[in-house]
Amino acid sequence: MSQYDKEIDQAEKMMLSNPDSALSMLDAIDASELKIDSLWAKYHFIKGYGHLKRNRSMIGDSLIIYAHDYYRGKNLVRDIRSGIVLAWYKFWVGDTPGAMTMLDSLAGLPDVPDSLMTQTLRIRVMLGASEYQGQQLIPYAKKLHELETDSLRKIEANYMLLTAYEYAGETDSALYLLDQLVDYARNHNWGDKHFMFELERAQLLTEKSRSAESDALIEEIFRKAGPDNGAADYLHFQYAINALNSGDITRASRHLALADSLAIKLRGDDDTYFRSYSNLLHAIIDFTQTGRIKLMHINGLNNRQGERYNRMKASQWESERGALHQQNWALALKAES
Repeated sequence: MSQYDKEIDQAEKMMLSNPDSALSMLDAIDASELKIDSLWAKYHFIKGYGHLKRNRSMIGDSLIIYAHDYYRGKNLVRDIRSGIVLAWYKFWVGDTPGAMTMLDSLAGLPDVPDSLMTQTLRIRVMLGASEYQGQQLIPYAKKLHELETDSLRKIEANYMLLTAYEYAGETDSALYLLDQLVDYARNHNWGDKHFMFELERAQLLTEKSRSAESDALIEEIFRKAGPDNGAADYLHFQYAINALNSGDITRASRHLALADSLAIKLRGDDDTYFRSYSNLLHAIIDFTQTGRIKLMHINGLNNRQGERYNRMKASQWESERGALHQQNWALALKAES
């Protein structure tokens, strides 16, 4: 066994307990001197895996593509794990569809140990939910719930399945699951989770055209949590939607104004997520009242989308700078060596 092989093996053993030290060991190795394919693949796989564990930028981990190619069909554990790292690399560079395709291929492999399949499905389900997948996500979320052994993990998987049902338009199935989650949260004194699940139930009742029941549930939430609870803006926003659906524009406008003022109070003036919804409702109400579309509302929607895009690009640039910084640090370590 070469010295490089020993150092890479030592870094791999250290990765679980001390990933920062393991990555420092790998950074001190000059990858250009790794002439054997197995060493080269192992080095880039472990380094990428370390970046994933530490939630570091993976912009500079493009060589994981070749490491995964090396392990494919040779070593099932490293095939799966390097595939997971490759999926995260694709996600980091903005290729979320490619990341999900990669995870789909891993999830379809035969004879995969449950522990590895669970890791794969957790990421696949999370990315699918972030892309608003519905029918396509349901089987993965069901399988994840089946494989999870920890009770809290099972609850998380159930919630992701609920999300998939919502996006698939299967509201009855979503409500059935949500009732289970509400009961679990109530029985285990999960105040915050219970509150969140009840809020989501009010939203689902609206989706089922049961606005009166949704209003009654919101009223009950306000009665229990108070008028200035942490989700008061979203509750008034839901009131506004219910009023719009029933044709009561005046009531909708009043609740939307309350939601706006509470959002500023609770979340500041820079709540992009809330404003993206609020601006849309303002446009609908104004059009209903005046029969005219106002450019200010279109600008509001577009500007919020543009702001989100600019922030995403700024984050990507910051990640790229971070990757360059890590590479410079590695060169400095090599120079010292």
